[in-house]
Amino acid sequence: MGQKINPVGMRTGTFLPWKSRWFSDKATFKEFLLEDVKIRKALMAKLKLAGITGVEIERLPKSMVVSIWFSRPGVGIGRGGSGIEEVKNTLWE
Repeated sequence: MGQKINPVGMRTGTFLPWKSRWFSDKATFKEFLLEDVKIRKALMAKLKLAGITGVEIERLPKSMVVSIWFSRPGVGIGRGGSGIEEVKNTLWE
């Protein structure tokens, strides 16, 4: 019986991108990591019907970029972009 490994863990950094891209010092690492987990959980709960396939979080010095991949973008974006505004409000509350 062979040893089982996680294929994503073995390939991350080689030809699969990281799910979060940011740097921090020792003092803020824990806060950033917990914030990333909370953001992912909130997005998964809010956009369950949209079928989220991926979430990437990139932190810049004064801003944050959250990229979301949907299998059903019409549900996630909403009519006229109203779904995007709801997601923004949910994340920044």
